[in-house]
Amino acid sequence: MHPLARQTFFKAAALVLGCVIAISALPMAGLARDPDAVDPSALPPEGTPMKIEVPRGGAVLITLSAYAVTSPITRFRIKRKTYAGRLGTPRMATATTALVRYQPPAGAGPGDDSFSFEVQSDAGVSAPAEVEIAITDKAPLFIAPTDVEFGQVLTGGSVRKSLDLQNLGGGMAEGTVKVPDGWSVDGDPDYQLGPGAKQTFTLIFTPSQQQPYTGDIEYTGNLDRATDLNGEGVGPLAVTTGTVQLASAGGARTGAIHVVNHTSGALTVRLTPGPTVSSEATAMVPANGAADIAVSATGSGYINDHVTVAGEGLKTDVAIYAVAAAPPQPADLADDTTPPATGAATPDPPPATGMARVANNDTAAAPAPDDSGAASMSLPPLTSDNSQDTAPEGVEGAALLIGRVGQTQAEVGCDFKGDTQAYGYRLELQTIGIDAQDRPFPKWIPFPGATLTIRGQAAIAEMTDLQPGTLYVVRIVGLDNEGQYVEISTVQGVTTVAAPPPWWQRWAVEEVGIVAVGAGIWWWKKKRVRRRWW
Repeated sequence: MHPLARQTFFKAAALVLGCVIAISALPMAGLARDPDAVDPSALPPEGTPMKIEVPRGGAVLITLSAYAVTSPITRFRIKRKTYAGRLGTPRMATATTALVRYQPPAGAGPGDDSFSFEVQSDAGVSAPAEVEIAITDKAPLFIAPTDVEFGQVLTGGSVRKSLDLQNLGGGMAEGTVKVPDGWSVDGDPDYQLGPGAKQTFTLIFTPSQQQPYTGDIEYTGNLDRATDLNGEGVGPLAVTTGTVQLASAGGARTGAIHVVNHTSGALTVRLTPGPTVSSEATAMVPANGAADIAVSATGSGYINDHVTVAGEGLKTDVAIYAVAAAPPQPADLADDTTPPATGAATPDPPPATGMARVANNDTAAAPAPDDSGAASMSLPPLTSDNSQDTAPEGVEGAALLIGRVGQTQAEVGCDFKGDTQAYGYRLELQTIGIDAQDRPFPKWIPFPGATLTIRGQAAIAEMTDLQPGTLYVVRIVGLDNEGQYVEISTVQGVTTVAAPPPWWQRWAVEEVGIVAVGAGIWWWKKKRVRRRWW
């Protein structure tokens, strides 16, 4: 800047500043207003501040009002609009109130909003009045199905099912769909449901093993809801038959093995019967169908055998069982109700050879030697185990002897010595049952996990997984020709060896502890005496 111009600028600024200072120092006569001299009718009315609650989901009318009204109100006008919802134009309702329409914003859940308004009258315009709005909403009502069934699915395959979720309440229901092992969600597993909204997911069941699958869907945003999922992984072929019990029909004993085909094509199964049963070598199972394969046996003896069934993805043994049929009673042993003639000699019964399983309804008959030196015999009476828990009257059961006994296993056995014959044996355990009148009674059940072996005319039973120091009351029963188990040995109690106590409860540790405590007390007292003496 030129020096002359700079000098002129500073002079002008100093002149203006001096004028301002001089004017401000002059008395302001007539500008000050005495509060007591103000006319109240000349003051404008004031708007009424408010705090209101507005439910989400629909428009509402808000009443605006004013106080200290000294002159007629011409209108209410919005000073500051809402920042979330929509606000209409105030319309006069009465001389001192107006109505304005407010629309809450879209969305869900609680929120807040606000605006301000002014009151205009003949006396002027009021200061802005604030209106605070609290937006309320109903709680979400999350709806999910209770269960989804997928049925049987081939391993390696998959099945899709729909899962519909809905919010019948307000607010926002949101979270993630978490599925158990074996299932997956096709696409994004997150859900976000506003009021009345619905969302559909696709669940995919893909079993990798032949087993049942169960689990629950967890909804992370709504832990009070869950959906049960059920499905089963199956192979191409499956045998649904457990043990096949053969039944007599037309002179033969027959049964059936039920095989199911889960594929869309016919499959062939191969059957390998055991030594005492017979069946077809192969059988065709139709697509998506089933077949009953016949199994048969000849003779009337007791059968405990199996049939091996093999096919695509299948190889299993099916147990085959049959109860021995009662042998016919010889004619010369049948009851003769015709009394012999007077003076006639009663013929001697013919000698019997070998061992005959013949029911005897009296007491056990003593064996009589025949010409070959073998002893013929009659069986003791066999009765149902459901009605009789001890040996039949007049028949003494074989003595049950105790063998090896440990903490968790034991061994018992008996020698029948030719006095008892049966078609099968098992070991039973005595428990306590409750009858219809709530009275306890001794109840016999098969001993869990026991193994019974027949060696000649001796039966040896091995018990495992026992509790140390526990009494077990057991017996051996036999299967009669009517398929009932009856007692053929005496009842015996077996007590397992008690487990040794833990090391801290043994007498040596206790004695050492007592000595250590006593020595510590003696040393402490001796130390106190020395300190007191010095």
